[in-house]
Amino acid sequence: MTYIKEITTFYHEQDSFVFWPIISSVFLILIVITLWGIFYLSLPQEIPIFYSQSWGDNQFGHINQFLIFPSLMGLAILANLIISWHLHYSQVLIKRLLAVATFIICMLFALGAFKIIFTFV
Repeated sequence: MTYIKEITTFYHEQDSFVFWPIISSVFLILIVITLWGIFYLSLPQEIPIFYSQSWGDNQFGHINQFLIFPSLMGLAILANLIISWHLHYSQVLIKRLLAVATFIICMLFALGAFKIIFTFV
């Protein structure tokens, strides 16, 4: 628990504008996973996930493949955090832009996930 407190105080002391979008993105991941878990039994076994495929059965994926959404959200957070860690302290604007871009990416994935879940509930 103290490790998490050290991490959060480290980021909050550095720049709160970077801290809050990242924390909000993590909460979005948790919300998507929680909703998926709550409505798991009421969702059909195949749900439309792959919208880039042609119309029909190609768009459907197994219900467990829905976890692609939170996985991609986590990957976006991790990639942008690693990039921002390698930037110099003087490049605060780029770090802030990466944090906001992370939040926007996670919000778009979360909206897609919410649309899929609430279509069938």
